[in-house]
Parts: sequence; structure tokens; C-alpha cells
Amino acid sequence: MKIQKFVIDKNSRESLPDQLVRILRQRIECGYYVPGKKIDSVRMIANAFGVSTVSVQTALRLLKDEGALESIPGSGLFVRKDFVEEKQTANIAFVFPEAMISPNCLSPEDWITNSEIHLGLLRGAEIYGARINFIYLDETMPERLLNQRLAQIRQNNAVLFVGGQLAKYRNMLAKEMFVFNILSEYDITPDDVIQISSDNRGAIATAVEYAVKSGCRSAGIVTYLDKRTPEHHALRTQAELFVKLCKEAGLKTPEKYDWKFDDQENIGSALKEKLEKDRPEFLLCNYSYLVSDLYEICKESHLKIGKDIKIMAKSPGLIFQGMIPSLTYLKPPAFETAVDIVNYACRLTRGTISVADLDLRKNKYQLITGKSTGEVQFEANK
Repeated sequence: MKIQKFVIDKNSRESLPDQLVRILRQRIECGYYVPGKKIDSVRMIANAFGVSTVSVQTALRLLKDEGALESIPGSGLFVRKDFVEEKQTANIAFVFPEAMISPNCLSPEDWITNSEIHLGLLRGAEIYGARINFIYLDETMPERLLNQRLAQIRQNNAVLFVGGQLAKYRNMLAKEMFVFNILSEYDITPDDVIQISSDNRGAIATAVEYAVKSGCRSAGIVTYLDKRTPEHHALRTQAELFVKLCKEAGLKTPEKYDWKFDDQENIGSALKEKLEKDRPEFLLCNYSYLVSDLYEICKESHLKIGKDIKIMAKSPGLIFQGMIPSLTYLKPPAFETAVDIVNYACRLTRGTISVADLDLRKNKYQLITGKSTGEVQFEANK
């Protein structure tokens, strides 16, 4: 049984009632609808999924026929107690190595992403009936304290790590329990780890498509890579993919428009030189903290953002609120991904699926349009 999103696809060959049956059954299995309790009304379900009440009534009739639901006159539809047993509450540990909220631990952008993950976990716990336990773990801890924290983690049914941090303990725990890791799709984890990635490739493709639709004839990308950045880092891979897709789309993307910087102290002057000397019409900021530098340099150089150069970034975006002109950016689906992880963990814990049955679809980035790319009529390809 594959885990599917709670989404109706009106272009699917599968009928709307059949899709609703599958979704509502999954809601029962994951604990959204509790045995012996009333489910949502026909109208509430119809509004939630954007379908007619006729489709909902057909789906509910099918679920009654298979014994999942029972009708109590004057009260409504209820989940049959003998259709699914009460399931245990899934305990999910979110493990993090940051001892405090500080730029010395994570960048402001990463703190924003982490907060989105936290909110998504809490929302998922509310929907699916889980308990989230936040556990601080640092490999520099005294051994006794480290072992205590590991024991706390093992008391959970599943554990979530973000990024490549604490990989040693992630890999160790994956041999004992369900371990999820939110990580770039360009990275590789051991088979025991359930890797969850967002659609980075799709985001880059959207940026290229947007550049074309905005009428640009040339495009470039700017990335900051310090001297410690691995050869196969996600930022390098994304830059290579952007250049490749731009060329396929007919955009001029010579090597001179693939800007990579590794000297943080002198990045401003180097960036200014490139912008004033020879710049592309469209520029994707592959390292979002360069956006403020770009805006400042464009102002100093009397370049009008959105007209003389169009700028887009991949970023959570909150740190750029209030910028003039407003920034066009691709927002990572951190919240949605965390909700999905709770769904997966609950169903694995309750035994309604196996790891092999997980349908780990990549959530798409959300395009937030601002004025930094001019006026563009755009709808991303699905």
C-alpha cells in the first residue's frame, strides 16, 4: 500500500470517488479519523478537496460497503471500531546539535528553515496523532550525557535528522529504528536511512523557465563556495544544472556568467566588478545571503533591479521581507515536508505499511513573485 498525499488529481484517470475512498481510508489508517468517532460531514469533505457532494457521497457509500464506516441515524457517519484497532501514539524524536539560537550555530536562513520544520512537525502531530520530542545531541558531550541522550532517542518509534549533521549517530540508530533525514537530493545516505528531499531540480527548472518567460536572452548564476566546500556539494551541482538547462532553453549562459566566489571578505568588490563589467540579463542567486550584497551594489552602480538586471533566489524568503524592489524567490517546502514525515512515521509505527511501501515524493518549491524580475505572466509547469 503506497502512501499518497491527501490531494485530489482531477486530471487522473482514477475517478474522483475512487480517489476519495483511497484518501479517506488513509485518514482512518493514520489516525486522523479515530475508530468509534464521527468523521467530517459530506460538505466539509467536499470543500476540503474541491469536489462535488455527489462524489463524496459515492465515496462514503463505497467505504460503508467495505465495512470501514457505519451510519448512525441522526448522528452521522462513524469509523467502525472493528475495522481498525486503536493505534499507538507514534513518538518521534527530532534530534538537533544546536545548543542555542545563534549565527555561530546556524545562519539566519537555516534557523528560518528549522522553524518551518518545527511547525510542520507540530502540525503533523496534531493531524496524525503523534508526539514530537525535541532532543539536543552534540558529539562533543561528555560520554555519560551522550549515552543518556541516545537512550532517550531510542525510546521513540522514529527519529528525524536535518542535513548531514550527526551522521555517525544517524547511521547507528538507523540499524535499530526508523530514521528520517531531510537532505538534498544530490546527497546519498545509507540504505537504512529514509532520505527525504525537496524537488531542487524542479526549482532550478522553474527558475530557467521564468527567465525565458521574462524575455531575457542571457542568464547567469552566483554562488558562494568557501575553500572547505566539497567538490560534489549541492550548490555546485545546482549551478551546473542551471547552466545546462539554460543552454537547452536557448539562453546565453557562457562560463563568464557562472560566478563562483570563495573569498567572503572581498566578495562585495568582486561582485561589483562583474556586475559593472559584463552581466547577464537574469541572475539566479544560488547562495541567498548574496542577495543583500547584490541589492546594495546595484544601488551604488545605478542599476535598476527588475529592469537592468532581473534577480531571483532560492530562499525561505523571510529575511528579505521589506526589500525594495520585492524579491522573487523559490521557497523550500520545509513545513510540508515535516508534515509528510509525521504521516510516514505514524503509519510505519502502526504497521499499516512497510518502508518499502513509502512513496517518497519530492515536495515542490513555492514560487513567490516580486518585482526584482519585472512584470511577468508566469505559471510554472506541473
